[in-house]
Amino acid sequence: MSADNDHRSRDTIEQRSKALFDASVTSLSASLRSKLTQARHAAVDSVKQPRPSALRKWLPAATAAAVTLIVTAVLFTGATLRSPASETKLTSDDLALLLEDDNLDLVEELEFYSWLDDQMRSGQS
Repeated sequence: MSADNDHRSRDTIEQRSKALFDASVTSLSASLRSKLTQARHAAVDSVKQPRPSALRKWLPAATAAAVTLIVTAVLFTGATLRSPASETKLTSDDLALLLEDDNLDLVEELEFYSWLDDQMRSGQS
């Protein structure tokens, strides 16, 4: 029974609220009702228009930041790495010298001689 009473009191409250609202609307001037109707239509139209998502809003900035990060990483890591081909530029004379049986110690210390050559070239620059 309690639920039935709650339902009836809710209906009564709704009916009284609707009657008060209707009375207040009819007492408004025509110009004010027109303005309220226009405002209501504008509000409904603004809800219908899709808003740009946060992803679309920040996508250009995020793309620029990612590209900048990638370019920076490539430039700084590329500047510190040395390719093995640039370290050991052997000519045919160097190769012939290294392949002789008497010069096996040169092959074992090839990195040292490459480093020594780099040091001598940087000293001349």
